[in-house]
Amino acid sequence: MKKKLICAWLAITVLAGVSACGRKKLQPDGGRQEEQSGSSVQEEQGGEGVQAQPAPVEQDAEGMADAPADKIAYAKDVRLEVCLGDPLIMPEMAEVVYSADAGSGMVPVRWDDKQVEKIKTTKSGLYTVKGRLDEGTQVICQVVVAPKNWLLNPGFEKNDISMWKVSYQGDTNPTGIQEIESEAKSGKNSFYFRSDKKQNFKIWQDVSGMEAGTYEASVHIRGDAALAKICLYVVAGGKTICSKPVKLKGGTTWRVPKIKGLKLDGKSKVVVGIKVKCAGGSWGVADDFVLVKQEKGE
Repeated sequence: MKKKLICAWLAITVLAGVSACGRKKLQPDGGRQEEQSGSSVQEEQGGEGVQAQPAPVEQDAEGMADAPADKIAYAKDVRLEVCLGDPLIMPEMAEVVYSADAGSGMVPVRWDDKQVEKIKTTKSGLYTVKGRLDEGTQVICQVVVAPKNWLLNPGFEKNDISMWKVSYQGDTNPTGIQEIESEAKSGKNSFYFRSDKKQNFKIWQDVSGMEAGTYEASVHIRGDAALAKICLYVVAGGKTICSKPVKLKGGTTWRVPKIKGLKLDGKSKVVVGIKVKCAGGSWGVADDFVLVKQEKGE
């Protein structure tokens, strides 16, 4: 169950397995930071996601490329995220995997026009659209229509995570970004914390330029933390609002603290993040931060 609502643009993600990588430490600028000071989260630049590899091609006597040497084994499912109210533009290509370990590639896809026409981006919802490749292979596209998430890189999937700040007490930063798909709520990356010593830190993002209205903030978090004080928090209009305390007593259960009814004027800067205090030996994972404008009737 992996979904991510990252709007302001159309994101097409392939629902496919990704090999696990190691964890990357969050290195605040200037070394040790006290609780009151913040620093940009930095990460080494690397590739973004899975890069589709074209299927092997054969060369004729004159060096001209022929069609792929192997047939298509299957097409990977496609996920399309659309912001509420934005126009729907279906992807023109789908990723396929060729038989006999011949790699993968991007090929044109034709979607069912009737199913596409039924999708209304004026209301949040999840839709399934079927498509076909030229040679007949079926493709499935999951279309997610959701309010715009005003947080940038909310699931840490992009290389640039400078919009996230972290501060901590102690000599060692217990946090980092890990590239382990099985541990993320969606995508392959997530924010983690772990240490044999007591932990006291916070991670947050400053947000501005929003529309005036009523908003909701949330995050997914799981782990095992003893003597913990953990909460989602929002700073708006000079006031700090915290969610109910989050109890982490099982590594597989995602908790979703929320703060609803945030009245934002669209002019003042807003801060969204989590605060964590816990005993040594505790660990946790946070993913999919959200700040969205509530729909009427919510």
